[in-house]
Amino acid sequence: MPIFCPNCGKENQDAAKVCFSCGTPLAGEGPESLLGRVAFGAYELVELIGEGGMAAVYKGRHQLTGQVVAVKMLPPELAVYPEVRARFVDEARTLARLEHPNIVHLITFAEDLGRMSLVMQYAEGQTLEDILDESGRITAVELVRITREVLAALEHAHSQGVVHRDIKPSNIIVRPDRSVKVTDFGIAKITRDTKLTQTGQTMGTVRYMSPEQVQGSDVDGRSDLYSLAVSMYEAVVGHTPFDGETHFAIMSQHLSATPKSPLEAGARVSEALNAVIMKGLSKKPEDRYADAKEMARALERCPEAKTTRDASRLTGAQRASGTGSRKKLWVVVAVGVLAAVLAAVGVFLLPGGDHSESGSQAAGHQAKHPAARSTTKTAVQVELERWKTQMHPKLQAISKKVSWVVQAERNETPYVRVWSDVKVDADGVEKLYLSSIDRYRALLGAERISGSVEPRPLVIVLLDSKNFVDKAFWGPQADADVRYYPLPVATLFIPLTGSTFDRSALLFGVASHLCPARLPASKCQSLANRFETFVQQRGNR
Repeated sequence: MPIFCPNCGKENQDAAKVCFSCGTPLAGEGPESLLGRVAFGAYELVELIGEGGMAAVYKGRHQLTGQVVAVKMLPPELAVYPEVRARFVDEARTLARLEHPNIVHLITFAEDLGRMSLVMQYAEGQTLEDILDESGRITAVELVRITREVLAALEHAHSQGVVHRDIKPSNIIVRPDRSVKVTDFGIAKITRDTKLTQTGQTMGTVRYMSPEQVQGSDVDGRSDLYSLAVSMYEAVVGHTPFDGETHFAIMSQHLSATPKSPLEAGARVSEALNAVIMKGLSKKPEDRYADAKEMARALERCPEAKTTRDASRLTGAQRASGTGSRKKLWVVVAVGVLAAVLAAVGVFLLPGGDHSESGSQAAGHQAKHPAARSTTKTAVQVELERWKTQMHPKLQAISKKVSWVVQAERNETPYVRVWSDVKVDADGVEKLYLSSIDRYRALLGAERISGSVEPRPLVIVLLDSKNFVDKAFWGPQADADVRYYPLPVATLFIPLTGSTFDRSALLFGVASHLCPARLPASKCQSLANRFETFVQQRGNR
């Protein structure tokens, strides 16, 4: 039923919150009134997942196929403006050209239920804003990983002549598989209309506006790079570079104030990453990076990018095609030697040596340490004795800094300990490890690799993910070459988010731990890269 404005008498649609004619607040039912309705004859609106000044966003489900989509609808009070409707159509045409793995893509555009609507890919996950609300900040390594994918999305969009104009953490989605999607492309262009600023749709975005946006000047892709730099700053510092009690105060700072650098503000970033962020925050567009590709190249030169590359994280495109390496970020598999945790905490160390050693080199290295093997005892027996008396050097260092809340121990074969500095589901960790043993044997069978899998004593250490890139946390040996330490028991360091452990990281680490010693490191890594997918295909979720 339509709503008539009590002030001017104009007719408004049922979900209108303010009168389209005079702006008087209305007592409409709001966007929730559409839940349960079917849009476009196919998509049932099952949940309201977002609401802002520009649109309401629903989760929709196709009634026949079950496909889940996001349905974004313009509020009726905005849709009545002819210029808004025309721009919305133009933007839909633009979005239809954006085909990229890191961009939430358009499925269809139409008008139904009295509203202009975009049906888009539903990207399940957390926005970067939600992540920052929960944790305050993220690690520099994680920031680089996310930013690289955002820049890939921007590079594609800019090549199509599309400027986002509203890059901010709430428009960056980190999916469960840790791929990144950028959303709200194109719609933000509507915010340039001065009539629309009265609706409050710029609320929450002014902290990320480029100086040229503040001035109302024409913008290009360098404006998006400025907004991305603001988001990067917030992600590692914990707050945006400019803040104030009013929009005017914040916009004035964008035009004239110079913020403290992330390093000056206490962020744990390299000087190179600090410089990338500050260059992105330059007031003049010509002082910033020329384009997203140039900014991405600068990011690649940062030490944090090397750590990310060492962890072989997939880009969105690689995940989509199923190609690429899948080394898990932050897991440290310390089996026998500890070569370079070291120069960048988080590098995987596989059985038999670090990644620079071939299988034969690793065997030669082990021969230098006869204590690692015994002619009278099995390898498991030797390692079990070591397990009861020794501690991994890194674990020994950090044990002086944390109080272990969980120290669960399984004394029957296979032997396993679970250590954590917060309360976690130790049984769940142990069960995942135990079930992985048979799964890994099945993977070897599928790969036609002969030989037995002999689980050795294992310590699984769960720590806050922020500690994995903090060299100081790992003690004075963080940069030392300790490959000739007496071989300690195998230890997996697994990141925690709150009290939830990184399941993917654990599966990768366990696969590396179980890899037969006769296989070269490269093959062990390849098997570990495939293991999580193999487990999922077997229904062990």
